[in-house]
Amino acid sequence: MDEYLYSQEHFWFLQEPGGAVRFGVTGNLMLPGVLEFVQLPKKGETFEANSPLGCLETDKCTVDIRLPFAVKILQVNEVWSTDPKKLLDGDMSAKWLCQVELLRGGSLAGLLTARQYEDFCTP
Repeated sequence: MDEYLYSQEHFWFLQEPGGAVRFGVTGNLMLPGVLEFVQLPKKGETFEANSPLGCLETDKCTVDIRLPFAVKILQVNEVWSTDPKKLLDGDMSAKWLCQVELLRGGSLAGLLTARQYEDFCTP
């Protein structure tokens, strides 16, 4: 899993052939309550760095999905609109949220490696 990179907000990122980036939620994201709804952007939308592009809603809170770089949405995983609870179960690679294109010279350089993320998550 060395090809995965991570944010401190508990999202994983995978650079794909051709330059697109797929991202999802890691198993370390602790949401209070039961995940009830996943709001994702529409294909073709663009977002500035750190602006909310969607959210995860539980019966107790809402967590914005923010990325540390500007992106254009290339593809959205629609499974979460029908069964959001699956997002926190199973294989990480199957739990992707969106595929994006980095805009304006965006880079994955500021993200954590698997080892750095493990250290970050270890108390």
